[in-house]
Amino acid sequence: FTITVIVGDRADHTTLTQSNPLDKTSTEGFSLKSHREESRIQIEGGGPLGLLYGVYAFLEKLGCRFYVSRDSLPQTKAQPTVPELDEVHEPRFKLRGTIPFSDFLCGPSTWNQSDFHRYIDQVLKVGYNCLTLHSYSYEPHLHFTWNGITQHRAYLDTSATQRWGNRPMRTSDFWIGRNRFDNDVFASEAAKDCQSDLDRFLKAEELVRNTFSYAKERGMITNIGVEVMDLPPEILLAVPEKDRFESGLLVCPSSKSARSLLEARLRALVNTYPMADIYTVWQTEGSTIRRTKGCPCKACRAYARKHAHLAYQDGDIIFLHWIELAAEMFPTLAPRKRLTTGGWSIESTYRGGDRFLPNEVMFTSLLSPEPLLALKTKQPEKYANLHRDRWAMPWGEFDGRMYLPQPRVTAYPELFKKLHRAGATGVVMIHWRQRAIEENLRFAARLMWNLNEKPKQFYLDVASTECGSEVAKQVAKGMMQLEQFEQFLVNKVQWLDMSADYGAPPMRQTMDMFLTNLPFPKKTIETYKKRLKQIPGLHKRLSKALWHLKNAGSHCKPREGEWLAYWINRVEFYDMFLQCYEFVYRAALAYQEALKHSLIDDVRYHLGFGEAVRLMRLAPMHKMIQHYEKIVPDKGDLGVLAVLNTKLLQSYILSLQSLEQQIIYIAATEAIPEFPRPKGSSNRQTERRK
Repeated sequence: FTITVIVGDRADHTTLTQSNPLDKTSTEGFSLKSHREESRIQIEGGGPLGLLYGVYAFLEKLGCRFYVSRDSLPQTKAQPTVPELDEVHEPRFKLRGTIPFSDFLCGPSTWNQSDFHRYIDQVLKVGYNCLTLHSYSYEPHLHFTWNGITQHRAYLDTSATQRWGNRPMRTSDFWIGRNRFDNDVFASEAAKDCQSDLDRFLKAEELVRNTFSYAKERGMITNIGVEVMDLPPEILLAVPEKDRFESGLLVCPSSKSARSLLEARLRALVNTYPMADIYTVWQTEGSTIRRTKGCPCKACRAYARKHAHLAYQDGDIIFLHWIELAAEMFPTLAPRKRLTTGGWSIESTYRGGDRFLPNEVMFTSLLSPEPLLALKTKQPEKYANLHRDRWAMPWGEFDGRMYLPQPRVTAYPELFKKLHRAGATGVVMIHWRQRAIEENLRFAARLMWNLNEKPKQFYLDVASTECGSEVAKQVAKGMMQLEQFEQFLVNKVQWLDMSADYGAPPMRQTMDMFLTNLPFPKKTIETYKKRLKQIPGLHKRLSKALWHLKNAGSHCKPREGEWLAYWINRVEFYDMFLQCYEFVYRAALAYQEALKHSLIDDVRYHLGFGEAVRLMRLAPMHKMIQHYEKIVPDKGDLGVLAVLNTKLLQSYILSLQSLEQQIIYIAATEAIPEFPRPKGSSNRQTERRK
């Protein structure tokens, strides 16, 4: 059959169709119509982007599937037939975006130019139209000068840096999977071979500029933002003390310093990325700024009285003050561009600030990291009755469980419907990994076009395409049980931060406590006991899902089983991760019990440490990461593998060594696990710790 494509001025199309179905759609809408008598398919787009979406939608009719990480193409060589088509598609949200968030090794902090280009190509295939990037003040995506002081302390995260709990390592020193890395430092090319602080900025900025230029060529909207209240230390120290508060950590927004600082930073942002369509003033994630009661100066108190609102929470007033400053100067700095705001669950700021800001200023906010909690706290309803464009930012995954699978498509339909009813004009999905959450991002994109998408039918479609129709129902059932496991974990168990890089008591932080020879807080011990009671139930729920997936896998052909093999591997990894948790938590209880007794007078001290060592040896840490390493299909999963070495496994080895050094008598006689490593590096981690 032949394909006719139509795009551009709709007046030119009247010779082909009596009534044009796109007359009432946007430039991103499209139609698909088959003319079987002519063996012809007509794909008509309201604009270039609409035509692109139409072409990929038609390819899906032929059995192709597209994800942010890959294409899945049909294996059959049979000649396709002309399908019966008469469809018109229009997006339900004007802006449909993603925000690949930098700061972890499994996300864009380690991407190169080719990674960004491929990512842009893939998100377009799925149906997104906006690329958003966020930059912390300690990342080198924007440098600026104020009063003769230039920012210079910033770097991208790599396997050799020490941020977010990372213990720097060379990839050649990794215990597991070192051969998967082609360089001694797992990093973006923009972070390698930098000759100076300025060089570090210039390389990172060029990477983003080229990325945005490519996105613009492909027809995408581009958006970049910085946390304007969070100043680089070298610049904060140059601000006069009279213009600072909160022990000198924050700048008074009523001061002359604040205005000149903000103007310098926004001007640098616009000049560095002139191709961007939107610039975002982000609220600072740091707790000091988000929890402050505000500046105590006379001018700021007067501002707070004028802008009083019952919806405000701590930190809202000061952020609104900075937004107003930005809104005042932005039309001069970037005419014909848009300004938006961003932050972490800051809908309260917008409820109070809506009447004070120009309607041209757009609102955005990250929702709760768990979609189910966003619904429970009625976050979507807070987008109603605002006099401007506003976007919600749901999470494609939660960084508190970054190592693990997070199927959550069942939580999205109700969330998206409520956002649409509330008048949200855009949805932007935050994420780090790609292959590990490709189903979440694909389903979210489909909902942005059709709010009636159903999770079960979605998984049936994926399973049929990837595994064959014979096992599709069983695979879909297994995936839906994983969805139920995720809901149970969040709603019932309330275990959100299972593999977090911050806070307590995740596993890595628990093992790091063994290095201190200090007791655990009472509240933490209570949490360990609670979790130990919950883990058997989690194992049981995972095993049900795994049974369906493995049973279906036994009937899949090799090619058809690739997607399924990935999920089976990750669920098995999850189960071993829970086993490690169990042994580490039990070791923590034994360690805590040992510390209650005297080193000299009580043999229970020695027995307690001996039990802790025995339990730590039983944790299948090495086996678990070896299992994960069997399937590493993309850079996101490679970043997780790096983190499993630099954080989790290294903490395990150091904590085990520390426990062994503290005991005099060990009841257990099992040998210490051997961890293969390159010749000459056997003592490197011990030496580094000393």
